[in-house]
Amino acid sequence: MSELLDAIAENDGDVRGREFAGEDLSGEDLGHVEFEDCAFRGCVLASARLERPSFERCTFEGCDLANVAGNTGFWRDSRVEDCRLVGADLHKSVLVRTQFRGCNLSYVGLAESKLERVSFSGCDLREASLSQLRLRSRLVLEGCDLMRAELFQTRLAGVDLTSCNIAGVRVSDTFRELRDAYVGVDQLPDLAGLLGVKLPVAGGRRPPLVDTHSCDECVSTCAGHRFGYECVPSPACPSVHPAGPCLRPTPTSHATCAPQPPAPPTRPTAPSANNRRAPLLAACVFPLHLRVCQGHNVRVG
Repeated sequence: MSELLDAIAENDGDVRGREFAGEDLSGEDLGHVEFEDCAFRGCVLASARLERPSFERCTFEGCDLANVAGNTGFWRDSRVEDCRLVGADLHKSVLVRTQFRGCNLSYVGLAESKLERVSFSGCDLREASLSQLRLRSRLVLEGCDLMRAELFQTRLAGVDLTSCNIAGVRVSDTFRELRDAYVGVDQLPDLAGLLGVKLPVAGGRRPPLVDTHSCDECVSTCAGHRFGYECVPSPACPSVHPAGPCLRPTPTSHATCAPQPPAPPTRPTAPSANNRRAPLLAACVFPLHLRVCQGHNVRVG
């Protein structure tokens, strides 16, 4: 019998202040377990079954928890680093002050969970089920892959997605989940893909401007732009357009490929690279309001 199983049996599932390394409990039925101040290193719990598990002040390093069944669990003040949680079932869990770093969480099930001060850094969240999350505080997503992740009814207001891959994320028809989230200019084509919009191909002869309906305004796009946002040059960056501007701006002036719509009411902006907030210049495109700032970030709102 393993040291971990012994500890669970001896303490009736309530284990405190222990360290476990190299344990292999693949497919084991561990029942209801509570761990406090425990460390797991290189342990394998793939396909293990845990009934309402609780982890307080615990660390997981280099562990394999793929397909683990641990729904309705409780995680607090814990850290999960370089772990594999592919297909893990953690739905309807409560996570408080918990960090995930460099983890493979593809296909993980976190739907209907409550998250408070939770962060994901450098994690693979492809096709993860993140629907109906209840966020008690702003979720932190840094350098994560969210390709085709499910985000239905999860409000990401204020969440910075600029460093994440958001291609093909699944949201409702109203795109309400992304309202007031922050995205980068280079992510605008991904948003266009969500809308089913075909972007013109750059190069060759420049076709006439084509009006594209957006909210109550019409914004024009052209082949020189991959999206109809406003050109905001600066001395440090002559152009913010991935494919090049329609008109070549100078550091002391700016040009747009479409008439500038009226500026909306001022809202809080994302911090720029030097932690100073950059002024916003409005560009209303398609059914979403996109706000472009001189820090080259866009907020969907």
